[in-house]
Amino acid sequence: MTSHDVVFKTPWFHVEARPAGPSSEDATRPYFVVCPRDYVTVLATTPEEEVLLVEVYRPTIPGVSVELPSGTLEEGEMPLAAAARELLEETGCVASRLDLIAVLHPDSGRLGNVMYCFRAWDAKPTHPEQPRSSEILRIRRVPNCDIGTTLGNEMSIAIHLGVIGLAAMRGLFDIASSTGDSR
Repeated sequence: MTSHDVVFKTPWFHVEARPAGPSSEDATRPYFVVCPRDYVTVLATTPEEEVLLVEVYRPTIPGVSVELPSGTLEEGEMPLAAAARELLEETGCVASRLDLIAVLHPDSGRLGNVMYCFRAWDAKPTHPEQPRSSEILRIRRVPNCDIGTTLGNEMSIAIHLGVIGLAAMRGLFDIASSTGDSR
């Protein structure tokens, strides 16, 4: 077995057989890694301090998911360009500035890709304001003072919650005084 033998391939991902570990015994045993394309996730706020979220139907759940604007990189596309494109496609907005927060591994036990996490500032709608992506059911503009409740009660995508938490830890986003406590 070589270091990355492709054993299955689709237009959306491929599966690689890799050595299971560094020991000689593990080197002969395959470990299967699902390799989707790298992707971007964008934590965007408007000049009015609203967080831009999208509602998307996800067959894997199955159901509607509340998420940050996100998507895969196209062939040869740079992460910053992909973040700007996905924000526009999914929310109809353009940001005055996009900053890279981090490059994360979404699931190091199963997935062989990375997620580029961006913070978008002062996102404003283009005309007309509507998503260009057919997968988006609805755009949500959540006032920052209400984001804690939304995060606690409606958002269940772990990696998106992680992006928001990381941005808050680094001083790039204020989760405000809303705690999401529904006692």
